[in-house]
Amino acid sequence: MTKRYVRAGAIVDFTADWIRLCESVGWRLLHHHRAMLVDEYGTQTQLFDAQDTQHQTVRASFFRRLHMQKRPDLAILWEDVTCWEKPPQEAACQEPKPRPKEAPCAQ
Repeated sequence: MTKRYVRAGAIVDFTADWIRLCESVGWRLLHHHRAMLVDEYGTQTQLFDAQDTQHQTVRASFFRRLHMQKRPDLAILWEDVTCWEKPPQEAACQEPKPRPKEAPCAQ
């Protein structure tokens, strides 16, 4: 499970970096899911007020909420869940090779 983060006023897609790293060492990506951090319960229409009210629950940390109030354009609204398959280990099934005997140190 990974999450994007903000650095220098821009969102960094850490999940894409993590996927590239894991695939470079032989792991195979099976699934990529997004776990939403916001539950939306719909919009309540007001009779006499012009603005409607949207009901939602945000599951974010205290510091993420503070940052979302200052910069709503940089809101991180989901976590990425990746499922991986371990590469086959053919070498692990073989007998280990014997180590060569070391020559004694001459003093």
